[in-house]
Amino acid sequence: MVLSQSDINELTKVLEESKVKQKEQTPEPKGLKKDVQLKKYQREGLTWLIWRESQPSSGGILADDMGLGKTLSTISLIVHQKNQEKNVKYKHGTLISSNTTLIIAKKSITHQWLEQITKFTEKGLLKTYIYESNGTTTRVRDPEL
Repeated sequence: MVLSQSDINELTKVLEESKVKQKEQTPEPKGLKKDVQLKKYQREGLTWLIWRESQPSSGGILADDMGLGKTLSTISLIVHQKNQEKNVKYKHGTLISSNTTLIIAKKSITHQWLEQITKFTEKGLLKTYIYESNGTTTRVRDPEL
């Protein structure tokens, strides 16, 4: 992919705007268990993730060293967005909110995601389903059943 000068200028502008958000700290979203406390860098990261999700080209990759709380940060973003979705019918005027988050993970760590969601969020706040496929067989299952 080749970027035009206009694309590069827009990217530079977006990155400059993100610097403003770097030191702000979003508090733990309602729906995390009361004993869950994000570290300072996780609250700053959550602020940046929320900001990224509000951009016309939303999304991104949360890449960090192991053990720094990427799973909890991602769950915090999901809970924050869930708290916001009742107030937002359309995103950017064209996309309809799906009220859904898709997490793609290797089968070997799916149980870890389920454990972390249960550990960090209030009971019943997030509903999870597991979609499994091995190329020939596909199934969707409710891990609570």
